[in-house]
Amino acid sequence: MRYAKDGYMDQAEKWLKKAENLAAKAPRLEIILHNNLACIYNKKADFNQALYHLRRSEFMTQEMRRKSGYSINYDRLLIDCWLNLSVLFSTEKMHSEAL
Repeated sequence: MRYAKDGYMDQAEKWLKKAENLAAKAPRLEIILHNNLACIYNKKADFNQALYHLRRSEFMTQEMRRKSGYSINYDRLLIDCWLNLSVLFSTEKMHSEAL
């Protein structure tokens, strides 16, 4: 995410996409990866891609929470996802969805 913080969104997206294959073997990392990709797409004003990655992250987190017996380890990831969804909807002036 260093590239994203420095404003190099295309470069950040490229590296995150490369990491996708590796993250597929570690569900927690894959959830974080989708959250990060969503942030990149939000900064690039690509609402549909950002929403896709956040919904994917949300679904995967809910699944992992169920499989782990609702472990607190996945609560933080779910909260991060919901906060990012709220930011995304607010950015698009969809305030009722952001709540």
